[in-house]
Amino acid sequence: MDEVQKLTQELSDSKAETSRLLSEKDAENKRLSEELAKVADEKREKTLSEGVEKLCLSSEKNIGFKGGEKEKVLAFVKTLSDDQAKAYFELHEGIITGVDLGEHGEAGEGDDTTTEANQEAIDTQAQELSTKTGITLGEAYKEILGKNKKLAEKIL
Repeated sequence: MDEVQKLTQELSDSKAETSRLLSEKDAENKRLSEELAKVADEKREKTLSEGVEKLCLSSEKNIGFKGGEKEKVLAFVKTLSDDQAKAYFELHEGIITGVDLGEHGEAGEGDDTTTEANQEAIDTQAQELSTKTGITLGEAYKEILGKNKKLAEKIL
């Protein structure tokens, strides 16, 4: 009986040690998962910021968004999935490279608020269409601009 008690105690001690080791490993796995998620979030933030920066006005002020819109655009793209953000950047980079966005004419001509309102309307429509139909954001922009040539001309 003494031998059985000794083996039972050893088994109990072994189970306790195994449980302790598993708890330590679980805690380490949780810590590493949190670190990995933090690094992934930081990487995504950097990627999105760089993408938005590419779309902002250059020092010559001949391409991209106006500087004050940078924060709004960044906030918007953060709400998108990675695939949607990629499509958004591709679409806008295509617009920027395909259209002369330089300032022309005399001061006081044109209405920047109309262009900004049109862009916001398209952004909203594209987001809603993408969400409703499940198509990518880039496809939604193409569809909206393809259907509404006058609106496309106003923002382009």
